[in-house]
Amino acid sequence: MGKKYLKENSMDIYKKRTKPQLEYRDEALKREMMVLVAQLNGLDYVPKVKGIARDSKSLYLELEFVGGETIMEVMNRERVFGLGTLEFWETLAERLGAVHDCGVVHHDVSSSNIMVRGVIYENDPVILDFGFSNVFSLMRPGYTVGNPCFIPPEQAQAFPFPFDINDPRSDIYSLGALMYYCLSGNYVFTIPKKLKLDKSKKGQFLAEMHVRAKPEPLHLRKKGVPLSLSGVVMKCLKKNPDDRFESAQDLAFALREVRKSL
Repeated sequence: MGKKYLKENSMDIYKKRTKPQLEYRDEALKREMMVLVAQLNGLDYVPKVKGIARDSKSLYLELEFVGGETIMEVMNRERVFGLGTLEFWETLAERLGAVHDCGVVHHDVSSSNIMVRGVIYENDPVILDFGFSNVFSLMRPGYTVGNPCFIPPEQAQAFPFPFDINDPRSDIYSLGALMYYCLSGNYVFTIPKKLKLDKSKKGQFLAEMHVRAKPEPLHLRKKGVPLSLSGVVMKCLKKNPDDRFESAQDLAFALREVRKSL
């Protein structure tokens, strides 16, 4: 979401809209409001809803202003996160686990939807944009959602049987892909330069890579990444959810053990 999380006026709010091409945009916003108010209102690392309104453009949510930068913005400047940020990832996994405990699966954990409140070493991540957390019943069969750089295989396939759209392990895959990106400076999968694709085909190509391709181990992709940390991240990136961490809390524990061992 990036710049949409800045003040639009003198009040401490910002306006959250859905993409104009989404045919179910009003219903999606109403459902997102229900998730934020009814299920996640007690979490101080999730934006609070101030109201819902409509202007000449569209329906929008009024959400509290969140100061900081998205991971995308931090990466554009820093290029890579060092090992000193492990506690940040541990905290993010714990907070994502708390979201799951509230019965919500995010479905779009990505560099634009995690905000760093303060500086990275203060370990205060904020989870943004729950627009895809409760809209799958509105979508056409075969429709996929999520950033293709971080999308889990089951989501890229529109959740074929026997996968469950409410399985929190989908978010664990996306968080693993996000850690891989930040710790190495490279996405898990990229489009070969020699392959010329239209913009509309790039996302489809990357999503297919998450379904079928084997990722290069993190410690081979980035020199200096400990084997123990690489193992944790690569476990998140298993194709079958049963082979990933059972919960985000289990992932947080594994990251804590790695951090203590370094």
